[in-house]
Amino acid sequence: MGLDYGIIGNCKTAALISREGSIDWCCFPRFDSPSVFAKLLDEEKGGHFSLTPVHAYTASQSYVAETNVLKTSFTCRDGTFSVIDFFCRYRKKGKLMRDNKIYRLIEVHSGKPQVMVGFSPRLDYARGKTAFKHERGHIVARHARGFLSLCSSFDEQEILEGKPVTLTDDSYFIVGLGEHVSQTGLPYIKRNLRLTLAYWQDFVDRATWPTLQRDAAIRSALALKLLTYDRSGAIVAAATTSLPEVVGSSRTYDYRYCWLRDSSFTINAFTRICHFDEAQDYMRFLRKVALPLLKGSDMADLHIMYGVEGERDLRERTLNHLAGYMHSKPVRIGNSAYKQSQIDVPGEVIDTIHKFYVHYTYVKKLDAAAWKLVRRLVAYVIRHWRDTDQGIWEFRGKKKHFTHSKLMCWVALEKAIELGLFFKKKAPFDDWKRHRDEIKESILKKAWSVRKKAFTMSYGSESLDASVLLMPYYGFLDAKDKRMKSTIDAIEKELCKKGLVMRYTIKDDFGKPVNSFSVCTFWFIDALYRSGQKKKAERYFNSVIQYSNHLGLFSEDIDLATGELVGNFPQAYTHLSLLTTAILLSGQGARRPVCLPRIKT
Repeated sequence: MGLDYGIIGNCKTAALISREGSIDWCCFPRFDSPSVFAKLLDEEKGGHFSLTPVHAYTASQSYVAETNVLKTSFTCRDGTFSVIDFFCRYRKKGKLMRDNKIYRLIEVHSGKPQVMVGFSPRLDYARGKTAFKHERGHIVARHARGFLSLCSSFDEQEILEGKPVTLTDDSYFIVGLGEHVSQTGLPYIKRNLRLTLAYWQDFVDRATWPTLQRDAAIRSALALKLLTYDRSGAIVAAATTSLPEVVGSSRTYDYRYCWLRDSSFTINAFTRICHFDEAQDYMRFLRKVALPLLKGSDMADLHIMYGVEGERDLRERTLNHLAGYMHSKPVRIGNSAYKQSQIDVPGEVIDTIHKFYVHYTYVKKLDAAAWKLVRRLVAYVIRHWRDTDQGIWEFRGKKKHFTHSKLMCWVALEKAIELGLFFKKKAPFDDWKRHRDEIKESILKKAWSVRKKAFTMSYGSESLDASVLLMPYYGFLDAKDKRMKSTIDAIEKELCKKGLVMRYTIKDDFGKPVNSFSVCTFWFIDALYRSGQKKKAERYFNSVIQYSNHLGLFSEDIDLATGELVGNFPQAYTHLSLLTTAILLSGQGARRPVCLPRIKT
């Protein structure tokens, strides 16, 4: 129900394919580029690429086992066939091959089914006119801002004219940028498929998986990998923009960017399954975006999110010509939250560095640049931890003393101290410890509600907030501490509905939330488990897994009334949390995965 889509990709960009084999969302050449297919955001104007049997049919869809290759199978009156969709990704003589083309391989199983080919891209978010022409053996979709080409084993002129094609043997389509997409033939395409399947199966084979909900964990890791931009090491929050948190509302945001907060959790998830490359790549990205700080830039220039190549200007615009997903407007590109004040971010960055150098001990030496960055971040936290900010949930119209933000200021100092002492660095550790303890005392005193018997969203508030469930994760309080156990009970009573957890229930900038925020459900399950309520945690976990779509994919939110997936899709936050929760509940909570290789320095 809801977002019945599969995702394919090459760690540059991605495409969403419907349960009936229509490519309804894709941006070229990278995640945050303008869309070429956007039916997801406007059924009439957005553009799509469909393959639809002429006669009545049934369709089923699945991934080829333990890969990101998607197979949609059709049964109709005149035959049966499958469409295998993939981007190439494999290694050749040590070099990573990942051309920016969508391959659609059609395999005929019986009969001679007739199919209508609906190739109707609309470039640049369907702004302006996209014209089509048959040129030198392929179809070119022309736009003032670029091209998109289609080559095929079929007669391209017949496709342009909208005539049905008859499937007699295996055939193909290739969609890519520019005027000249080479028509390479079936043997080459099948070879690319074989190598791509082997790449993804090797990705799975090289990992260590939890015993609980293993298949769901594998699918989550495969989805997470597709959300990495490996050229820079960035990790996008989701592949889409403007899929609403609540259908019909204006809670529509662009998630095709790299949040430092989300990414710190993501590399931990990859590490837990013994995939080191993603962590190393993200550290490379983190160094890139932090470079201005190391050169003396003001700490205010540390943004909460960046473009996939480290872009800093993500100013928000609306596409008023698009109807929006299920008529939810506005459709936004860019995200104004990049300018927000969120004092938790230094904590996430230092925690990432701590995990890389200390917790998992990837390398034996802390380089001078990394330590300089930590010291600058600590100095910023000491100056600003008493400030109000807009918090983890990015309230656009509110600044408060949010408990989670204060928690992350404590994390910044706690992890910086551990980091410095571990590598025997020189720093004013006594002063850092004093500020760390002052922050903790402040949280314990001002964030605690005697009436609610729980830590609340902000100082002096009576509103509950699921983000305080992260206190045990960061080591601020043990989950078995009576205050923490009481907080878990209060959140279960007030924020948990139908086994799903909401972020909060107060009115925000866009009204009162009505849906669950999936990552919060996993935080809650983790807290239950750590508090000793292991059987209860497992029951909640097995329940929430059932809300995935037919392919095991999750979006950002779940509609509490219908159980449908809503929000941007697929969501990295949700999948990384599912993965790490499965690991925790499987009893694989070791400090360092046994398969993780050390890097010599």
